[in-house]
Amino acid sequence: MSTELSVIEHVLVQGDLVKLSPPQRVEYYNRVCESLNLNPLTRPFHYLQLNGKLQLYATKDCAEQLRKRDGISISIVSREVVEEVYVVTARAVDPNGRCDESIGAVPLGNLKGDARANAIMKAETKAKRRVTLSFAGLGMLDETETSSIPSAYEVKVNAHGEIENTSEAVSTRPQLQAPAEQRQPRAAKDLAECQSCGATIAWAKTPNGKNAPFDVINGIRTDVIHFQTCPNADDHRKPKTGTVTPVDDAPPVDATRVKYIARIRELLREVGTPDELTINLDEYSMDGLTEFGAVLRMRHDEKIERAAQVKSVSAFDAVDILVSNPAA
Repeated sequence: MSTELSVIEHVLVQGDLVKLSPPQRVEYYNRVCESLNLNPLTRPFHYLQLNGKLQLYATKDCAEQLRKRDGISISIVSREVVEEVYVVTARAVDPNGRCDESIGAVPLGNLKGDARANAIMKAETKAKRRVTLSFAGLGMLDETETSSIPSAYEVKVNAHGEIENTSEAVSTRPQLQAPAEQRQPRAAKDLAECQSCGATIAWAKTPNGKNAPFDVINGIRTDVIHFQTCPNADDHRKPKTGTVTPVDDAPPVDATRVKYIARIRELLREVGTPDELTINLDEYSMDGLTEFGAVLRMRHDEKIERAAQVKSVSAFDAVDILVSNPAA
């Protein structure tokens, strides 16, 4: 009895369904549906492995049943593109006048044609689902959000609550495949616990021959290395030292800018003030360099013009010109 209570406590406190037995998992699923007045036969929830924990996430059927249950109507408030991200704002309103809003955002980047159209439709769907779950007070992920989380992947659980072959799990990032003989159920002595997040893991060799911790679900080793799902993985990665940027990856040199700066420096030596000689031209934008260069060029032309005038007049008149225009 104490063992059963500890399992239930583990689920309630940590939200991890992996330690439930198949019958307990079915009962938990049905209880969640019952508490929300949802039909479990339509599979309103699927299972997700995230941060080393087995969790439920809401599907399209869940959102549709919640809207029907509460009489929620959805309207699109705005559609806009912000820095190559398509953002849709959806508003939910119930018969009592209560309302809520959520956004759905999808990066467009260089997408074109059908890919761009699908991204736009996904943003709208995402906004509608998110505002529905928020309105219903259901604090869990929607299926449109799981694809954007690199460490998340779907876990197949059958109607009896049994976790099926996890090597078929759908992940959002490439996985290192362990040899088939290493993906069999492991004895308890072969399992370990992540010292960082507490998730169950199993050490095995990767195809490259290196030892690595793999995620474990219901005593079965998956094909996903735990570093991909551990929420504290970054704390254990060794910083890279002595990294040198390859020449091919260095930012391109603007030849026009370099020549322009060299010309400005020549003009500064001829007509620049002491303060201007200390200016760091590399910090100037191209527009700033163009404006500064025009000023110096004007001074340079005026100096040449004044010098020509001095040569064509008497010595007495030349003194007057120089006094009236010291810059000459």
